[in-house]
Amino acid sequence: MSKFRNSRFLSVYILGTLGVSSAFADWREVCPPPDNTPPFSTDASFQSLTSPLFAVSLGISGTSNWRAGCYSGADINGNLAGCIGFGVGNQGSVRTPLDNRMALTLSFGHDVGSVFGRFGYATIQEDTTSTRFGANGFSTTFTGASDTYFYARTTNNNTQIDLRVDLVGDAARLDWTFTNVDTANTHTVGMMFGQALGILTSIAQNNQTPTPEYYVSVPGIKPPRTERRWTRATDPSGFPSEVNFGLSRTDSYGMRVDNSASDATTDTADPTASQTPVDGFVLGTPGLLLGGVAADGLDAMPNAIFQEPISDVIAVRQPAFIQTWLPQSLAVGGTRKIVAFYRNTWSDSQYGKPYSVVVDPPKVVNLDPTNSNAFESNPFPVRVWVDNNRGFSSIDKELPLQDVRVELLLPTGLTAVGGSVRTIPRIDARRMVPIDFQVSVDNFTAGDVTYQVRVTPTPGPVKTITGQIKIVSQPRLQLRQNANLVTSPWTFQTPTWEAILGLAPDADFRAFNYEPTQRRYVISTGPDRGKGTW
Repeated sequence: MSKFRNSRFLSVYILGTLGVSSAFADWREVCPPPDNTPPFSTDASFQSLTSPLFAVSLGISGTSNWRAGCYSGADINGNLAGCIGFGVGNQGSVRTPLDNRMALTLSFGHDVGSVFGRFGYATIQEDTTSTRFGANGFSTTFTGASDTYFYARTTNNNTQIDLRVDLVGDAARLDWTFTNVDTANTHTVGMMFGQALGILTSIAQNNQTPTPEYYVSVPGIKPPRTERRWTRATDPSGFPSEVNFGLSRTDSYGMRVDNSASDATTDTADPTASQTPVDGFVLGTPGLLLGGVAADGLDAMPNAIFQEPISDVIAVRQPAFIQTWLPQSLAVGGTRKIVAFYRNTWSDSQYGKPYSVVVDPPKVVNLDPTNSNAFESNPFPVRVWVDNNRGFSSIDKELPLQDVRVELLLPTGLTAVGGSVRTIPRIDARRMVPIDFQVSVDNFTAGDVTYQVRVTPTPGPVKTITGQIKIVSQPRLQLRQNANLVTSPWTFQTPTWEAILGLAPDADFRAFNYEPTQRRYVISTGPDRGKGTW
């Protein structure tokens, strides 16, 4: 069992503590530093967190080095301060080892510690001036003793910026607070946050084979492949509530970017802790959105696509994105908060205090590729994680969750093998624990089915997570006593009722089609697609 199963790892990384090799997928293995050059400057340092399901890092100081030929014709030396990167923890989804220790962005690297600035950063807009987060260094940074978070403070012009980054379940929660420290004047303050996706598995890293095209999905529309800009003010109904970046259509493991509050990212106990609505989202390429490789994290992101609002330029071969929160007025001493979540694509979750729940179901139950009369995985696992963080995990006030009852509520056609209730005896503060169910599906269930997971701990409120599983239909006809009117959308290798039903004509059944020219029913020997048969 992984050493991270019931624990978390958090630290400030200094260059001297970093090894060259790593269990995490790392773009630095694909694009190493120049010969005889260390990967980082001697003053390089980072803040990092990892859990079994997610990882995040922030550059604090120093520079990193990349070899010519990867992203530029010349060697690159880039600033680390303010750079943010995301990855998957040691375990990832129960469904595959593919996302274990996966890098999600190009700004994520060695031991959850090495970030690369030009591919993941934020800029703060104060009035008409834009300044990169971290450009002025950090006055304070530390790893919290409570919960699972790190903290960093910097000041740009008249704006003090406090960033708290928590790991909750399978997500990184970024909590930005902006304070107007000008003693005389009001200022407007907004933010842009951008990342270049770099989804890399440990397996792909060994082969050094880049993904030819990522799979980007947006609820309600066909998966976009070209550059595109969404603006909430001009198209509120069409604005994407979330955008998912996956390794491929088949293996869609990767990163979900939230743009609106959902059941997962809404904190009913504290609405200010919920996801802050995003005003603008743009899908594009790293160079046009974030700046070329020589840009080194710009004070003003280029934020450009070739044509507005939808371009004819392919973006998904190397996608990047920018989220925009438009400036708001801050009086003297006034503050503004922006909360944003970045998480896995596969989960159904709730992150609100005082604990988090993450459910890992299959999104689709497919047919067996060698047998269309059976499912590929039946029964299949459903894993539930319970994370005791941000409620009962304050230093010197810790409380364990005890006798945690986890109940799996399934619709007709799905059955929990071995029972639908499990109990976790104890989850200590700042720990997350999984529990597994096995679920079987009958041969006639198909389409979108809804399930629920109900978690009842002591102490703490009850949480109920609702999700959907898509069941691919088997080529089966359900026959009841007496007459059945049936039709079949499938093509059969042996297209006779006798072969399909496994029954004997006359002795076990009779089938009739209506013949309009004869105005009577005639014997049917096999299905005719699109027509009904009695």
